[in-house]
Amino acid sequence: MKTFVLAISIIMICFGDLIAQDNFRIEANVEYSKNDDLVVVKARVVNKHSIYIQELNYFMLALKKGASGNYSKSDQSGYFSLAPNEEKLLATIQQNIQEGELLKIYLFIKKGKVVVAKDSVEISLIDLANHNKPLLEDNIEITGLVVEEMRTKMGKDFYDFFHQRYQSQSNKFNFYIFIKEKPTLGRSSSIITIQIDDRTIFEFRPRADEEFLRSAALIAFNRVLMYHKQRKALFKLQKY
Repeated sequence: MKTFVLAISIIMICFGDLIAQDNFRIEANVEYSKNDDLVVVKARVVNKHSIYIQELNYFMLALKKGASGNYSKSDQSGYFSLAPNEEKLLATIQQNIQEGELLKIYLFIKKGKVVVAKDSVEISLIDLANHNKPLLEDNIEITGLVVEEMRTKMGKDFYDFFHQRYQSQSNKFNFYIFIKEKPTLGRSSSIITIQIDDRTIFEFRPRADEEFLRSAALIAFNRVLMYHKQRKALFKLQKY
């Protein structure tokens, strides 16, 4: 019994700020329009409650898939508050879209670490011809999304090994994973960090050794898998 209680306590300490906030009635909206040769995307939020809500933050991610299949990304984030029944413009981005390209926009509104509202839209030249066609609510969940920012060949090799392992499993995680490489002091030194829900779950210094990078990729994947299991366990506890 003590072991069980201890396990529950550890999960609650690590993930206590992920508990759902059911008291917030907030609506997130992603809108887009064509302006000359640009697509203008706007992120808006509406407080449908009669209370003042402080310490909210938003994350807006734009993923563009080129005709060749390569991805590029941009994102915006920030903190804000909402007065009762207030509507607020959070961010505006502009993107060129050519034939064969696809643009996906994800907007998340969070209170602390908890997502309290979200919206998403998928844009192509066909959609522009048919005007706004937002995704269905069931399609909004980001599943299996890994965003990388690698700067060196070592970093790219690590990402390839991690991505191969991640793609080999049938079930994808319902959160987005950021893998970033940042330079440190020294000519060839860097740090690779894996983040989920704004949390660093794994960090290491790469080196030009294939076996080392493969081993690091396996450790990183196991850390992500552990986070996923703990996250699911917490959400199950909330139902009781």
